[in-house]
Amino acid sequence: MDTIPLIPDLEEQINTENQTSTLKIGRSFLFDFTENKFVIKDGNMIEITGLQALEQWIRLCLNTLVKKYKVYEDTEFGCKIEDLLGSRLNSYTYSEMQREIREALIKNENIKDVRNIVITQEKRTFTVAMDVELVNKELLYQSVVI
Repeated sequence: MDTIPLIPDLEEQINTENQTSTLKIGRSFLFDFTENKFVIKDGNMIEITGLQALEQWIRLCLNTLVKKYKVYEDTEFGCKIEDLLGSRLNSYTYSEMQREIREALIKNENIKDVRNIVITQEKRTFTVAMDVELVNKELLYQSVVI
């Protein structure tokens, strides 16, 4: 007669937890969004990895209009908020921007969810503050100027 264990296999739980803690972020080159150019030191572009690369990806994604640049053709990279950027921030534009931001960011395999999105407007500039939940359950606070 087989017995059914009351406690799940501890090794299986540990392996499951270890799998979720690994992010597949990759690497990138540091970009200066103020100067709109890559940062160069001693004649070389500065390489970034880990959370710094993911934070830069988020900022680039929210500041890139979908299908505007040929390099992103057929990728759906970017955020579809261009029609909303010229508008005054009201309940409709606010909720649409939140939805578009969330949909754009969760396309990244490292991002599980985007919550607590707060959008403020000063003249024609929007600032988006949000909590980004990663697949390893880490929470990343981001503030991006659009």
